[in-house]
Amino acid sequence: LAEAMKYFNVIVLADPATAARGLFDAELARRFLAEHRAGKRDRSDALWGLLNLELWCRICVDGESPDAVFS
Repeated sequence: LAEAMKYFNVIVLADPATAARGLFDAELARRFLAEHRAGKRDRSDALWGLLNLELWCRICVDGESPDAVFS
């Protein structure tokens, strides 16, 4: 999970395409990430789910190649 969290801020929070998709509240995701990184709460399940949802959308809905998603 730690390796995947490196991608979380860029892929899920910082990309306007993710926000435009409108599948989740970006501010809540930022709060979950901050709480998780600070050790206040274990938000790994929620963050992992959000990350995978966005990656799935990029690959299966938008048609991006997996290599492009992770580059």
